[in-house]
Amino acid sequence: MWNIEYRVKKGAAKIFTGAGAKVWLSLRASGEAISKPCRAWDCHAPTRVGARNDTGGCLITKFLPPHPIFTLFLLYSIFYIQYSMPLCAAKLPPGLYAKFETSKGEIVCELFAGKTPVAVRNFGMLAQGVTSWVDPKTGKRTTNKKFYDGLSFYKVIAGVSIEGGDPLENGTGGPGFTFEDEIHPDLKFDRPGRLALAGDIKPNSNGSRFFITVKPAPEIDGLYTIFGQVVKGQKVVKKISEVKSDEKGKPVRPVMLENVEIFRVESKK
Repeated sequence: MWNIEYRVKKGAAKIFTGAGAKVWLSLRASGEAISKPCRAWDCHAPTRVGARNDTGGCLITKFLPPHPIFTLFLLYSIFYIQYSMPLCAAKLPPGLYAKFETSKGEIVCELFAGKTPVAVRNFGMLAQGVTSWVDPKTGKRTTNKKFYDGLSFYKVIAGVSIEGGDPLENGTGGPGFTFEDEIHPDLKFDRPGRLALAGDIKPNSNGSRFFITVKPAPEIDGLYTIFGQVVKGQKVVKKISEVKSDEKGKPVRPVMLENVEIFRVESKK
């Protein structure tokens, strides 16, 4: 595991790894001196980029980026991987999750794969683009394309719920297939943040459409398959529900579902 610290000094950034190796990455143009090369390459004295040092050091052009912009990009990438990406998962218990990146913020839901495996599997496959689906706009079968990315929340009810997952944006669209309900007795609309499938009125009509509740809704218990629970971003759900909408509940200014990411948090051994 990386344990990274950096500082800018004399045009260089220093990275410390968990193994104790020290690497100096030049932030200056080629030919500028750097303070200390990397022990991993058996370099023992200051040298210049692209030059062999006279005390037995090694050529460092093999591991120093040739351009300062590339160096900054490399540093950003390292910090993003180490600190940004794990932050979401670091505080979550083991399980399967869906992260909704919306134009109003981020929502993270735990997925109930154990209690509603069919719903979670279909949602996950559509989200990741690993199953084919029929575009309701064109009637053409689509493969290797994430279903949810770029769609909008087509219906909002202030303080009640938000709905998404319909390419037609009118509550009738879907992926070209349906699957059965999974009404689990332990899953009720007894709390805010329930993630559920929004099928048609008839039974077993689930597809791609979903909704997230803003408040408890016991009046619809047993009518819809609950397959997840918001664990982060409930304020974002509420914010989306309160945007200005028309008489049918469609937001006047679209609220976009930019990306859906499925990820798993493993148990620590």
